[in-house]
Amino acid sequence: MFATFARRAVAGLVASLGLVAAMAAPAGAPTEATSAWPQDGHDAAHTWRNMDERAINLRSFARLKPTASVKQGQFYVGAASQTGEGTLYSCNNLSRITASDGVTGAALWSRTDLPGGECGNVAVSARAIFVTTQRRFDYWGGYFELGAYVMALHPTTGATLWETRVDDAESLGFENPTLVGRRLYVTDGRSSVYAFDATTGAQLWQASTDGRLNNAATVGQGKVFVSTWTDGDDERIVQAFDAATGARVWRHSLGQFNSWHAPMLMDGRLIVTTSSGLVRALDAATGTLLWQTQMAGYIPEPPAAGLKTLFISQSSTVVALDAATGAVHWSRTLPGQSLASNLVAVGGGVAYMGLEGVANLRLGMLDGRTGASVKAPGSYLYGSHVQLTVGQGRVQVATNQGSLYVFSLPAP
Repeated sequence: MFATFARRAVAGLVASLGLVAAMAAPAGAPTEATSAWPQDGHDAAHTWRNMDERAINLRSFARLKPTASVKQGQFYVGAASQTGEGTLYSCNNLSRITASDGVTGAALWSRTDLPGGECGNVAVSARAIFVTTQRRFDYWGGYFELGAYVMALHPTTGATLWETRVDDAESLGFENPTLVGRRLYVTDGRSSVYAFDATTGAQLWQASTDGRLNNAATVGQGKVFVSTWTDGDDERIVQAFDAATGARVWRHSLGQFNSWHAPMLMDGRLIVTTSSGLVRALDAATGTLLWQTQMAGYIPEPPAAGLKTLFISQSSTVVALDAATGAVHWSRTLPGQSLASNLVAVGGGVAYMGLEGVANLRLGMLDGRTGASVKAPGSYLYGSHVQLTVGQGRVQVATNQGSLYVFSLPAP
């Protein structure tokens, strides 16, 4: 799990403002309280954008002030999922899972006794928070998996609501789970995709991908999308499964190029990036190639979605692509020796927000319309890689050095 986080070895972060098409929950799904950032990638489509955020914009960004700096772990903190009430939930390698005040960062409760040990990112609803866990044993330098679990915890107490052991999983990864209505979708490190009932924890189906998985499932349009990778010369594949039954719907070959990130679903298109710098848009219903654009090198981070634009990070360069055609709108080299990571979009405008700098890690923003740099808060952060979430007038930054930072707008 930590290897997945550490592999994102870039030192900066850029995010964009843009509107998002809402993910429709399955029929009969419960009505949940609005969540500011409910799961990894913000939504089950992994758009990395928050359509509800309005307070943070091009004019207000520079007024963000640090309101919390909390050391939660030794090596990493998972992205801080946020409920509509403002509570932050994050996993780390020491406290395992912690609920924190969304402004001060003060711990509300923390658990170190999860049956699977380490957990990664957290998905939240009004009724429960969901995690996947795995216990690893270091035997003479080699890790051995001792158990993997999918769990639901009470949001205000951390008490276990249910837990389900997944006996044949190699690991359940850092980015899991993906939450849609009453269902959780989980990938393991070997070759399987699972669906669980989010109310009871019952396993609904399991499907084989015939390849290794190292990122979360993307869900939408009645389908579950995943990409596979190998260390050898075997074919890498993007696949779609029926979200209700687990039956394979289509497969699309990526040749011998790995896709490190979960695909992104946007306006009926499935966006896939590869280790070769290739960006492909597939028809989400059929897997048919719609367009492809070759970037000038490795793409270390997942893309983020603006209103009609895709934002791609290539370490020191950020590129805006037309989502319908793949044409380049603009390409900007970040100032100095800055690097960009974990592109994140927020709603209500068209600007990026993120972290810049190698020696000095800090928040930064680019205007999504032009790529121009926007004045940013001057506070420096401890770490060499981050994950960022945005909502309710606040920015939460989780670092690979175990720290959680909160930036807030001052009271009017």
